[in-house]
Amino acid sequence: MSSLFRTFLAVATLTILSACGLTKGKEIATKSVETFRQQFSESKFAEIYSAATPAFKASVNEANFTKFIQAVQRKLGAYKSSTQRGWKVNSINGTTSVVLNYDSVFEQGSAVETFTFIISGDSAVLQGYNVNSPALIIN
Repeated sequence: MSSLFRTFLAVATLTILSACGLTKGKEIATKSVETFRQQFSESKFAEIYSAATPAFKASVNEANFTKFIQAVQRKLGAYKSSTQRGWKVNSINGTTSVVLNYDSVFEQGSAVETFTFIISGDSAVLQGYNVNSPALIIN
């Protein structure tokens, strides 16, 4: 077997294994969005916050996060449904992050939501949450 062929085979194998890992990261993050939505609907904001990454907690204290997420719930109402509009997985220096974007429908309006997770083993830890909706300003 030539060294060029062995090199090609090694690169192809690594690419396939890497793609499998990236898909797994997306699946894990998608399940974590479901958990977030369940906690949101049950007003378990402290649980969302306590399970987030240290970087998330450094960006906002629990009291301000709670005020923010309560305002989202008050102005948009109950979550109804969503369609995933895109996703991205990055793996840098042994850290895998997943960004999931959704077009979401709530009781009182629609929104674009962006979730960022850090993958740790078989779990995804919330790194960031962003929600954009005219209803947040108007309502």
